[in-house]
Amino acid sequence: MVSWLSKHSSTPPSTSLRLLLKQQFRNTHIYKLLAASFGFNSCAAMNTVHVLAVVERAYQPSVSTLVTLRRRLIELGYDEIVDLAGAALLSVITEHRLGAVTVEAVLDSLGGDNFECPEVMPGCEEKVHGEDFSGPSTIIDLEEVGLLVDGLSSAAAKGRAATHYALSLIYRGDNFDEEVGSPYWHSQMEQGGELVGAYKDGMLNSKREGLHLGEAARLGWLDARLDIAIECAQRAEI
Repeated sequence: MVSWLSKHSSTPPSTSLRLLLKQQFRNTHIYKLLAASFGFNSCAAMNTVHVLAVVERAYQPSVSTLVTLRRRLIELGYDEIVDLAGAALLSVITEHRLGAVTVEAVLDSLGGDNFECPEVMPGCEEKVHGEDFSGPSTIIDLEEVGLLVDGLSSAAAKGRAATHYALSLIYRGDNFDEEVGSPYWHSQMEQGGELVGAYKDGMLNSKREGLHLGEAARLGWLDARLDIAIECAQRAEI
């Protein structure tokens, strides 16, 4: 299994993104302009069924998206430097391979078998007018999931079952070998020793997986309930 969290930076990706762009844009405008860069009229419209992620191929905006971005820059007060500001933003998006991906695409990439109708977050009923993100440029880079985890976590905090399930799949990635060295680390725990390195990360990720899986099940996500039922059945056989 891919170690999806192996390159998850200790610096929160959303913070890194703001630091990267704040020289050109006001902090409160960054995500509004990112949404416009992907053809959405607002953050709410993008966040209805999309999250930001690092993708495998650089994003190429359409003419209609460039029009949306230009209009948004003018609305936010960048009319005197609209071309320069737009070019700077698109340069960052291209260099860092940013993309807006659907939660459905996230689940497909992580191996989720089924996807029910996308949930619309309360207050986000606005019609989505973004790009058609169905091409190869939207394949998620699973070696760079920090930004994706940020977006999924924000959506999960608003009670979206699908995003909780996606997070459980991410944290399910193998970051340590459960067999090699296990007796030593169990001994350390029994003696009150501190867990370190990959084993500690794995234990934390296992706990996170369980929390998100349980919340997804509580919110009615059928795949999460099935996973829990299978796990219970397997434990009963031991």
